[in-house]
Amino acid sequence: MTVQGLGKRFDPSLCGGYDMRGKAMEYVDKISGQKKKPNLTPEIARHIGRALGSRLNVGSTVFIGRDGRLTSPELMEALIEGYLEMGINVDANKDTIPTGATNWIGIQKKYVGVVQISGSHNPAPDNGLKISEHGQALYADRLKEIIPAIQEGSYRTGAQRGVLKLVDVRPGYYGMLETHFVELSTPRHIIFDAGNGIGGEFLPILAGKVATAGGSVTPINYLADGAYPAYGMADPSKPLCVNPVRDMVLAQNIDIIAIALSMSAREKAELISQVIGNNRDMGIPIMEKLISRLDQDTKKMLTIAVILDGDADRCGFVDEAGAPVAPEKMAAIFYLQYLRNLQKGVFPSNVGNFMALDVRSSTATVEMVADNNGNGWFTQAGYPAHRLWARSIIEAIGKTTITQMSAEASGHFFFPTAMYGARGGTHNHAQSSLIDDGIFATLQFLSFLDAQAKTTTLHDFMGIVPSKPVSEELRIESTSHDKKWEIAQYLIDTVPVRYADELRPLGRGVIEHEGLRIQDPKEGLILVDGVRPQFRDGSMFMGRPSNTSFMITGKVQADDMPTLIKRTSQLRDLLEPYRNDIDMTEIQGEIARQKTLLGSLT
Repeated sequence: MTVQGLGKRFDPSLCGGYDMRGKAMEYVDKISGQKKKPNLTPEIARHIGRALGSRLNVGSTVFIGRDGRLTSPELMEALIEGYLEMGINVDANKDTIPTGATNWIGIQKKYVGVVQISGSHNPAPDNGLKISEHGQALYADRLKEIIPAIQEGSYRTGAQRGVLKLVDVRPGYYGMLETHFVELSTPRHIIFDAGNGIGGEFLPILAGKVATAGGSVTPINYLADGAYPAYGMADPSKPLCVNPVRDMVLAQNIDIIAIALSMSAREKAELISQVIGNNRDMGIPIMEKLISRLDQDTKKMLTIAVILDGDADRCGFVDEAGAPVAPEKMAAIFYLQYLRNLQKGVFPSNVGNFMALDVRSSTATVEMVADNNGNGWFTQAGYPAHRLWARSIIEAIGKTTITQMSAEASGHFFFPTAMYGARGGTHNHAQSSLIDDGIFATLQFLSFLDAQAKTTTLHDFMGIVPSKPVSEELRIESTSHDKKWEIAQYLIDTVPVRYADELRPLGRGVIEHEGLRIQDPKEGLILVDGVRPQFRDGSMFMGRPSNTSFMITGKVQADDMPTLIKRTSQLRDLLEPYRNDIDMTEIQGEIARQKTLLGSLT
């Protein structure tokens, strides 16, 4: 069969840093306000299937899953057809399935290829493909290898059509979760928000684990709906998605506090006005003080929240005071538990203490790893880097062991979930294959919390991690992928010159290893992914190009609020020459938020 290629109708920017992402529906550009056509259609998905299938041996079998987006079923059908035309067999889970489940079965069953059709946390018009071949993520330059084939139509010819088999992985995956995690022993009252993504399927398991100890789960937005009617997206790092849940937590806990502390109706109304709505952040210290006055039995009645993103590979929490639990703090807890278990001899001898640190990580996380005998190294963002780090032997830094846990500051947490069978048992071939799975991470985190005999609240539990003033994750939209990369290079070129006198010593710089970019976190200029200047006063900011959108993402941290405002303002000023090419709303709003917080503290 001869097929004409797509030529210039295929947008190479679909092939991002670690997966394929694009617009699958007509959308309105945020910068120009103009309507634009999709660049990821069923026709294009079929060509992608042909290109991917041509890379594999005839008769190989791949697994394909999908999320609940409106465009995912059609994209899946087209992708399957492309593979079948190239002589590749397809096992397809045509009902919605979490990304963690797709990777779990893909690694456990050793599929030659695995694809999850998902737009992750992004708005409804978006969609994409997360692709693995031979157990490794297909990303960056290797992913871009399919571009010429798609544009030219240079696919395999003459192969006998592959065979399609429909499978349902969900019973096995959820069986693994039931078997691997025991019921909680401390009552927890949880608001569970799946954001209309596919994580709502997890509700029965979560409710079962919590109910045994006398806890409860209140689900919201748990039915999958690809239009994302609740928030327009499902992103546990976005205030748009988190603030309504925070208000629900606060409302329930204020009811309990008012009864326990015998508040009058006027006092309760005044408290509500101080902590709910636009006063959430300034109200956190007020709630903290009130909660500290409660006895232990009353504290057990308080509510927290769990939030999942669209394809359930990322999770977030809200504590009893209505404060979002920072993902980098959750990362620190996961690192701490892993390193403590390592010291106790829980892991086999081929598992070690070399930890991949997200370039967006807080200094508190970096310090906790070092203080607990961890050997941390910054690496680039994205799940391919963490998977590669886990199994890599890197002589240049003395890494001779595998790693069985990793984390990103965005809320992606990685575990060797494919080791664990549907009904127990261990698959040792998967011991160095890390999977980011928000459902597994939620249960793991609740298990850690449950094990703290002296701690009854999530808020107290998170006190293990030192707190420093830190910005929200900043997402600054640009007009195009080309403009995003231009801005990123400008930051890399400008920052070392402008701030040379303020930086820590520079050190040996970036070390390259088979696609990994790693660097010692003690150095003054981190360049593994964008730029992260680390200043002598202990502060830092970072700016990096997103691998999944047109955005520059940023983060700022300091030891005090005035310095945080100063560094955030410096990042804004660095971006000022591109003000006509980017949306500065989020960083301007962050500076205003910081100044308001500083005013409340003084």
